[in-house]
Amino acid sequence: MPIVSWLIYAGLLFFGSVQVLLARWLVGRMRDLVRRGQRVQARRVGGLYEFSAADGRVGRVEAKMGRGRDEVPVIYDPDDLENATIATWAEMWLAPALLGGSGAMIAAAAIVVGLLHRLGVLTPAG
Repeated sequence: MPIVSWLIYAGLLFFGSVQVLLARWLVGRMRDLVRRGQRVQARRVGGLYEFSAADGRVGRVEAKMGRGRDEVPVIYDPDDLENATIATWAEMWLAPALLGGSGAMIAAAAIVVGLLHRLGVLTPAG
């Protein structure tokens, strides 16, 4: 098998693996936020949602998935109001799920196609 094919398969495997690792990192951060965080209701103020922490500080969070409702649940870390997020499945888990899923498919496709190419089942056209 030509070196160019190996480089392509290795690059796709690397790219897919990096996506899976990034998704795992995002899930870890979100789990930490869920474990340490406090939940409150936030009201829409302009393009942001504003909430009050237990100690009276005011935090703001921007919706990643559009602005549909006037009031939404928010989860925040009392030590870090800047990293608050809207407490819905889509806001918290959709990005890691899509990133991890697409990374796993890319890596798996690179492995399967690379093995089939190596075994001679797939041959380049031409």
